Amino acid sequence: MRILLASLVLFMMVSAAAHAADHRDLFPLLIDLPGWDAGEPTGVTITTGTSARTVTAEREYTKGDKRLHVVILSGDMAGPVTVYFSPQFNLMISTGAGKDLVVRSLAVKGRPARVFIDRANRSINLYILLSRTLEPGRAVFMGFSFENVGYNEAISIVNRFPIHRASRIAGRL
Repeated sequence: MRILLASLVLFMMVSAAAHAADHRDLFPLLIDLPGWDAGEPTGVTITTGTSARTVTAEREYTKGDKRLHVVILSGDMAGPVTVYFSPQFNLMISTGAGKDLVVRSLAVKGRPARVFIDRANRSINLYILLSRTLEPGRAVFMGFSFENVGYNEAISIVNRFPIHRASRIAGRL
């Protein structure tokens, strides 16, 4: 009887650990930023068929005229972002995007990232690949859209977010 009970408990623990994350599991990754006002995190989990899943979570932040939108994307929602990490896009980065738009490849806490700096509109968009794959339907990204925030401040803010923990959770999406 003890072996049966122990087996049942072990099965339940393994099942819970293997359970795929949903958007509510991502909310703790959308941290509070000291000095910034933040809305409540929102998100959605959509499952279609037997295996196709889309999970998103997002949060808006403001500080005076500064704006920040943070989003975590997986499934179909992440598809368009995979282009930024393709070999063809890397060629565009190496040839330069132009005077008012700067595109850079970088690493954030060891994860590959792309940053787009739009000087004319004072905006910065940064995307971090959280998953270990760019495979359609399995790639997971964390995106940061800044308005009226300088590059160094934007990078400092991005580094406050728990990127390593986000990468671990990405494996469960």
